[in-house]
Amino acid sequence: MATKTLDILDSETGEVVSGQLRIAARPKRVAPFQEYIVVNKHTDLSYIKHASTLRVYLKLQHILGYENALEINKTALAKEMGMSRQQFWRAMTELLEEKVIEECVTEGLAITYRMSPKVMWRGSAHSFDKAVGRDMKANR
Repeated sequence: MATKTLDILDSETGEVVSGQLRIAARPKRVAPFQEYIVVNKHTDLSYIKHASTLRVYLKLQHILGYENALEINKTALAKEMGMSRQQFWRAMTELLEEKVIEECVTEGLAITYRMSPKVMWRGSAHSFDKAVGRDMKANR
């Protein structure tokens, strides 16, 4: 719980009396599952074969957007991580082959990715149910 100190203005004299009022402020509570949930279902990372792939996977988890959107610039991200573009692309290809991430249909030249909800999810609980259902139908 945070304590806040407020300044008070004396209306008669116009004098600012500092630090006379202390308020205990509790952080705003968000109801569970209204904002988003993050579920990491894979504790076993045996499907990751190379250290560079693990680095890319962990970076993608870090920048994961709402409802698993991954809008990335591969060249800039590779440079930020200190990897060559070829090494980064190999890691992305491995993650695509293992179905950890998937390409989404986009307009223009940019390619958007989405992390599989079976691996991790960031979004509403209702959307999670829909996404898992969509993936189960696609795997039939």
